[in-house]
Amino acid sequence: MKHQTLKSISLIAILLSAYFFITSFQTATVNNLQVTVTGIRNSKGEININLFNKADGFPKEASKAMLHLRGKITHGTSTITFENIPFGRYAIAVYHDENNNNKIDKTWYGMPTEGIAVSNNAKGSISGPPSFDAAKFDFNASKKIISIKLDYIHTE
Repeated sequence: MKHQTLKSISLIAILLSAYFFITSFQTATVNNLQVTVTGIRNSKGEININLFNKADGFPKEASKAMLHLRGKITHGTSTITFENIPFGRYAIAVYHDENNNNKIDKTWYGMPTEGIAVSNNAKGSISGPPSFDAAKFDFNASKKIISIKLDYIHTE
């Protein structure tokens, strides 16, 4: 009986060791995504950043973003980290909320008066903002940090 118990304990120990050995070499499927926003013209307000995992609503409808964060501004830069994000394809929309009203302020004819940008620093056109396809990027083990430069389209 004692011999059988020792065999069982030994087998469990071997199986657990094998499990931990194998899982230690598996590639992580989630990680942190660090986004640095540059070109911020002043330290008023905060940076709003929306992470989209699909084209629906990008870049205008924050309610359709996968995640939404706000970041403090220091010396024209803001660094924001999305934690435990699954590897995959994403696009980011960013704006400088200078007056902390949680919206992009615009002129009477619709031009943003606050800084805006999307990932890949993709540019919009006269017909509208950049597409998800123009802004998408692959978040993976080799790409965990991205940088986005704000544009101030309308200066007062």
